[in-house]
Amino acid sequence: MGRPRTFDIEEITSLAKEVFWEKGYADTSISDLEDATSLRRTSLYAAFGDKDGIYRAALEQYRREAHAQLDSLLQSSQNQLDSLKQFFLVLAEQNVACTKKKGCLINNATSEFGGRCERTTAFATSNREELLGKFEAAIAAGKKNDQVPKDVDVSAAASYLHTVQCGIVMAAKQGATIEELHRTVHTAFNSLAR
Repeated sequence: MGRPRTFDIEEITSLAKEVFWEKGYADTSISDLEDATSLRRTSLYAAFGDKDGIYRAALEQYRREAHAQLDSLLQSSQNQLDSLKQFFLVLAEQNVACTKKKGCLINNATSEFGGRCERTTAFATSNREELLGKFEAAIAAGKKNDQVPKDVDVSAAASYLHTVQCGIVMAAKQGATIEELHRTVHTAFNSLAR
């Protein structure tokens, strides 16, 4: 029987996530992960299986945190469409403020692996579908509150907003200012409003 684990798995995952987020999967070595977590590879492998297991845990933690932020905003107000807009404004601010311009870890994974990794593609697709569901619910609530015209296609509008979301992250990586990105968010949401 092995020794009991003496570290917090979520904290170790968070430290590893930062390395993968900054360097990508291919450029992250086990030595990088050892340095970041202060654990030896045997402990990392015992906890996660292998480098891919560490990466999958990091991606999942990132997804949970991003969705928790969105859910918190959507649940904090009766006006879900305004809360969704606030999520986009905060997203722009966070991405511009990030000095390392790391972007979205899930988008980065999708770009790095392209269509070559079914697990990554399935993970990214599942994340997108979950986001689309939340966007659709907020837009549908906006229709009920007469913020969004009745003839707006909720599914198409949600897909449009997801594309805007991805664009905000990429534009921030390319040096867009907060003023530019805020104008983009206002334009996107104004296009949905009456």
